[in-house]
Amino acid sequence: SDESALELLKDLATTTTENQVNKAAVFAISQHRSTRAGALLSELARSATSRRVREEAIFWLGQRGGDTVDDELIKIFDSDQDPLIRKKVVFALSQRNTAQARTKLGEIARSGADVEIRKEAIFWLGQRGDEQSADELMRIYDADTNAEIRKKIIFSMSQMSNARSKTKLFDIARSSDNPALRSEAVFWIGQTGGEQAVDFLIQLYDSEKTEEVKKKIIFSLSQTGKKRALQKLMQIAKQDSSLQARKDAIFWLGQ
Repeated sequence: SDESALELLKDLATTTTENQVNKAAVFAISQHRSTRAGALLSELARSATSRRVREEAIFWLGQRGGDTVDDELIKIFDSDQDPLIRKKVVFALSQRNTAQARTKLGEIARSGADVEIRKEAIFWLGQRGDEQSADELMRIYDADTNAEIRKKIIFSMSQMSNARSKTKLFDIARSSDNPALRSEAVFWIGQTGGEQAVDFLIQLYDSEKTEEVKKKIIFSLSQTGKKRALQKLMQIAKQDSSLQARKDAIFWLGQ
């Protein structure tokens, strides 16, 4: 019967030390749609002695439908201090298209105790790519002074294709009072390419006073592969007032 098959799979998941067998057993449980299978997955996710089994169960729990899954994942996150388990829960929440999962992800990104786990939540918010996530990331950026967190948000916004996040990146590159964050935004603007990015970088270069940021703009222009960017680099190499900027432009043209 279904029940006895599930019990056998549970035994395999919890008593075997063979990694592939563990994984296969947890996967097999996840393929059963019954309430009992869901309860077993939750149990393994919460309290299996092997972390590998727990991680696998958390992953498959995140892939399941049903109203109780978000509650279960949130409970595991809140009660477990193991960073690897918490990262798995963050990923599982990011895969769920529910208001509750999104809210929890935003909360972890905003105010989690562990910077690494916050960065993980920020990354997965960015992967959602929608306006709501962009707004959430911008709010965190504006409220948080931690440079690592801000850099992660800059990266996450660069991965989004909506206009709001692009505008925010341009804004940071132009007017942040922290040259390192401006340089970071310039770097990711260069990586996303596009004519709009090239126009922006050229204009920014012409008004820029900070050497560190100018250096990053030269590098970013060289990475876009656009004709107008190369023309700008040639112009800098020939006639820029800064000898260092001319050297940098010549170096990247050579590459």
